[in-house]
Amino acid sequence: MQGFRLGALALGAAVMLAAAGASYAQDKAALVKARQDFMEHQQDDVNVIGKFFKGSGDQASAVAAASDLLAVAPKIPDQFTIPGTGMDAVPKSKTKPEIFQHLDKVKALVANLQTLEQKLLETVKAGDPAAVRAQLVATYREGCTACHTDYRAAD
Repeated sequence: MQGFRLGALALGAAVMLAAAGASYAQDKAALVKARQDFMEHQQDDVNVIGKFFKGSGDQASAVAAASDLLAVAPKIPDQFTIPGTGMDAVPKSKTKPEIFQHLDKVKALVANLQTLEQKLLETVKAGDPAAVRAQLVATYREGCTACHTDYRAAD
């Protein structure tokens, strides 16, 4: 009888651990999805600004999008505070695991991004589509790509 109870306890513990593991995996997947949604939101803002300089969007929407980029940039490092949510652990993630050890570098890159986004906002407010295009390209190359090169896997 004692062996049966120990076996039942072991089985119960194994079931609980398996359930906890599945829940943890779902939580990690949800975190990755939220991070991807956060990044896609920024891309949506970039697209709005792109429409403005191409002549198919309005300046007010572009100003709002540039302001939003500037507002959310400080939240970027917060997206990478939980190790084990990179591509090594969550298949749909494109985040290289190295980012979790280099958050100080990421914060410095974000500070540079904010400087570039402030220039972008000022350029959009000035209203010259060619200047907006040039600043958006600079922001993307010197800001976004600076982090993506080291910490995001290629598509």
